[in-house]
Amino acid sequence: MGVMHVWPFSKKRNVEVSSESVVEAPAGLTPEQMEQVLLLHRGEGAHFSLFYANLNGHEHEVITPDTIHEFIQVIQAEPNFTENGRTYAANRLASEADFTCRSDVFELLMFGHMNNKNQEHKGLILAWRNAVRKYGFADLCARIGFDHLEFLERATVSRRQADLNRVYAKLEERKQYLKPLLLRAMAKGRNKYGEVDYGEYVKEVSDFFDYYFPGESLPFFFGRNPILSAVRYLKDWVSEPQETIRIPLDGIDFEHWCAARLEEQGWAARVSQASGDQGVDIEAMKDGKTVAIQCKRYAQVIGNKAIQEAYAGMMHYRADAACVIGTGGYTASAIELGNSTGVLLIDAENISEFSYLVESHAQQ
Repeated sequence: MGVMHVWPFSKKRNVEVSSESVVEAPAGLTPEQMEQVLLLHRGEGAHFSLFYANLNGHEHEVITPDTIHEFIQVIQAEPNFTENGRTYAANRLASEADFTCRSDVFELLMFGHMNNKNQEHKGLILAWRNAVRKYGFADLCARIGFDHLEFLERATVSRRQADLNRVYAKLEERKQYLKPLLLRAMAKGRNKYGEVDYGEYVKEVSDFFDYYFPGESLPFFFGRNPILSAVRYLKDWVSEPQETIRIPLDGIDFEHWCAARLEEQGWAARVSQASGDQGVDIEAMKDGKTVAIQCKRYAQVIGNKAIQEAYAGMMHYRADAACVIGTGGYTASAIELGNSTGVLLIDAENISEFSYLVESHAQQ
């Protein structure tokens, strides 16, 4: 990625905004008009995200290959503005405004190559240029009582939140389809020690962004998707308070525990008492649908055999669906076999989502 250019500014620091001795607005400018013209001046996207990074202590004038990683981290973090960062950002805005208004290419910058940009605001923009040339940006702000630091803080946070709100709205809209994918990704990433590799989970979130927000669909985030913010938002979808999860160690106890969790969701669950259960530990029935379930309380990852047993049990009992509920995660081969046979694989920690997963699985 190349350098994102912003207009250079002087190295002078410590520009202060004063609200003392507010006088009549030069050139008829009001604080509201000043805000409007600054939004036109800075436009969308990375200009405001760089200001946000500056406010958080990222003291760089441009985005370069050397600073891009830190920049992305900062804009994905919640606002934590520092005093030095606030001073730096306020000075940078003032210096850029001074430079732009005194530039020989002002009209090109503000009205475009074809003179077809911002035409409806041309009078305001020219009045702003004249006032800045006469007083200087910082002095002009003081004269009309405009706090350009407060404007920066408010504008950057609101634009960041606007992009995040679009993401959150789309997540909720596609929850029916995305949540089962995330739960399965969590199950895939669990090893025999119960530890979770979040690689598959993050990949699912990344795929979501690639599909719904390609390119620079989220202008504030400069084409870099806010995956960390999405993962934080999705936390409640894929986690259950640990104190509510009491998974028995004994295999038989585990079967009855699973049945009890299903009954809590409105299923009539019958635990098989026979040794020749044809691969079915639990028959679960609800709304005319029957699910044949294999329960595996394993310390190690679950292999193909459990999937084969669940599938055979479904065929034997003429059930509508087959499922394995287990601990320890599933091997890649078992996941592949589950996909090809239609056997649903559920991690025991996600059993509270059984109804949701069965329903969404049936719709695929």
